[in-house]
Amino acid sequence: MRIARSLCLLAFLLFVTINAVAGDIAGLSSKKLANGLDVIVIENHAVPLVTVEIAVKSGGFVEAADYSGLSHLYEHMFFKANRAIPNQEAYLKRLRELGAAWNGSTNTERVNYFLTLPSENTREGTIFLRDALLTPLFLQKELERERVVVLGEFDRAEGQPGFLIEREMERKLWGDQERRKSGSGDREASGTAPRETRGTPGERNHVPRR
Repeated sequence: MRIARSLCLLAFLLFVTINAVAGDIAGLSSKKLANGLDVIVIENHAVPLVTVEIAVKSGGFVEAADYSGLSHLYEHMFFKANRAIPNQEAYLKRLRELGAAWNGSTNTERVNYFLTLPSENTREGTIFLRDALLTPLFLQKELERERVVVLGEFDRAEGQPGFLIEREMERKLWGDQERRKSGSGDREASGTAPRETRGTPGERNHVPRR
């Protein structure tokens, strides 16, 4: 009981501290663009690097049963061909030219994509992410190749007892809405959903709206 009280007190102190400091972060500025996109900038010149990140209000909570897991699949497809870059090989070549480290992740209520690269390449990196976000081609051959990767992630997760325990706990807590609490979603939907499922809520949420 004493430990629980201490943890609660610690959580409260962290909450108060974070909120007190958040308004005093040096170099922090924000702006909402005309298309509804929120832009947040934090300047820190300690090292000549910049991280450009896109965070999307997507994930398990927007997905119907038939589309469970597609936000995760779309995350993988972000790093594929788009109107400016014809295929994944060219995509990766461009990342190397920019000197970028990159990744993405899918959670219950958020999907994000980021590049960390030399600050002198900030403009080029921002354009690179813009093209990937707004003009993906969703080539069938790339989609099929990425399904294998996503299903491999399911295989690795399901080989861990902790993952199975967590999923069962979520089912007990949330019943038939459990899928909305999962970033990875449903194995079957991820492995069989056709290319035509583009335009589902998970994808539409990638477009800024007023």
